[in-house]
Amino acid sequence: MAWLFEIIGGLVFGVLLGRLLNVRPRISKDKGALVARTAPHIAVLTLGLKLRAVMIDPQQRAVRMFARYLWFFPKVRHIPFEVVAAVLYGYGDLNPAQGLPWGAAYQEWDMFIVRLRLQNGEETLLCRFFGQGAWVNDTIWPDWFYWEGQVMAGMTQGSQESESKAYAEMASKLIGVPLERE
Repeated sequence: MAWLFEIIGGLVFGVLLGRLLNVRPRISKDKGALVARTAPHIAVLTLGLKLRAVMIDPQQRAVRMFARYLWFFPKVRHIPFEVVAAVLYGYGDLNPAQGLPWGAAYQEWDMFIVRLRLQNGEETLLCRFFGQGAWVNDTIWPDWFYWEGQVMAGMTQGSQESESKAYAEMASKLIGVPLERE
């Protein structure tokens, strides 16, 4: 019976921790502008050391970025739509178990990044979306051998892929530039 409590406790802890570590901005519409702000739970976890807001404003035809570092150091950037060449959308799996020569069974750590490429070649970060991804089995063993990991992956997998893609597509349409894969 103790093994059942161990499995249930591990699942509950894993699900709570997995959901807490899904890091993505809170996206909203404010007076016609698309706004992405630091998620409230991340602001609390970091004690407000780094807060960002990115506004894509079609009325002012500009992307405005506001950041505050270490509580007191603000940074503001204004990018007119005319200098934006493309919206870039990229993906990376940050799990160190991926690509091991003997294979591994693991859950992806998805990182989706949305950037702007300016006409001068500079790339500017808009948002990052990080969280637990899909289950991957690159071993010789069948999937059912890792049933506990699969259950955990199914319960902790975030929506960062669909949310980041929707954000990138909307940014591309609002600015009027193509969406490119990195």
